[in-house]
Amino acid sequence: MKYDIGVYKVVRDYSRDSGGKFVEKVSTRVKRFVRRLPVYVMVVSVSVMFLGMLTNNFAFIERWFVPLEYVAVAEAAEVAGQPDKIEAAKRKVIDELEKCESAGLKEADGIAILDTNNVGSYGPLQFQRKTVMYYYEKMTGNKISGRDALILALQGDKARELAYFIIYKTDSGIDNDWVRCAAKYDLTGKVELLKELSE
Repeated sequence: MKYDIGVYKVVRDYSRDSGGKFVEKVSTRVKRFVRRLPVYVMVVSVSVMFLGMLTNNFAFIERWFVPLEYVAVAEAAEVAGQPDKIEAAKRKVIDELEKCESAGLKEADGIAILDTNNVGSYGPLQFQRKTVMYYYEKMTGNKISGRDALILALQGDKARELAYFIIYKTDSGIDNDWVRCAAKYDLTGKVELLKELSE
């Protein structure tokens, strides 16, 4: 703060540099930053919460503080040696996958999008027609038509059953057919641990 006393100035927060000019003291800058710090923290916190509300997903906040591999190991430790809990954890992985792939849309919305490879993806688990046809034959030993493959992809329960087979009963796992969402939620690590616990 500055006070005028005639032609002289009493300057509390400034000092002269080597050239004789008044410059703000470092201690003054630090004090100002400390005074404003709560405001900065509040702005960042509100921004994070707003982003969480927009995406309806606060899982990303957890990732800032807890490495995902620790989360997967901790979850696996809770279910080890308990077949019912292992099965529930497997279903939970598919829940997470479906939530990510469907982007919050419901099965009744008849989700159909044109994927990055210019091929349609259908249903809450975003199956492509050829993927359903291929794995359905592996799962049942029977062939399925393209039309029936699309219908299966759009039916939540049947699509989940096929996804379960692909993820837990084949070598494909989860990151081959659901690359983005598997990486986003570290589902590959969870699946590998759950497969080991099931053996």
